[in-house]
Amino acid sequence: LLSPGYLSGCLYIYAALPGCYKSGILLQSHIDTCKYNEHIKNTTGGKKPISMYISMENTMSQTIRRLWSLLFPTADMSMFSVDEIKSMIENSLESNGFRSVILYYGYREKSTADLYEIIRGYNDDDHVVVALYLDYIKRIRSARTDAAATNSEKSELHAIMNELKTIASQFDIPVVSGH
Repeated sequence: LLSPGYLSGCLYIYAALPGCYKSGILLQSHIDTCKYNEHIKNTTGGKKPISMYISMENTMSQTIRRLWSLLFPTADMSMFSVDEIKSMIENSLESNGFRSVILYYGYREKSTADLYEIIRGYNDDDHVVVALYLDYIKRIRSARTDAAATNSEKSELHAIMNELKTIASQFDIPVVSGH
């Protein structure tokens, strides 16, 4: 369906009703980016690639529980210490030379301008963000505050999508979200 995969510079939005696994698709895409894209390391100029998952929908503990169930579907999480869980997840996601960054922010706590700065902050001499998964589009604010961008939900979503597309283009990464 997505052959050849998420393309750099593009914005992808999964649209579905509540409870239809949009967050799961985004998290699975983050996992797949880390685990199955070893070839990307050849395009980063020696920098370690980062797949970034930002949730503004599910709490960090909900995200970790879902991440655990996707990575270790037959393992009972309660049988492991917090340190063991953290280590197992990191080892699984970072085994192919990727860095996994998972962040949580509250409802409308961040704007698209903040996303730009977050990505810029992770891009340094040793690392580069190669994909952004944002859960999800209605929980982020537009960087624009003018009436044309804020007078309705439709106009604000339009502004947000344009701003996310700009981020995808400026950083030459796929930006994937849900709605």
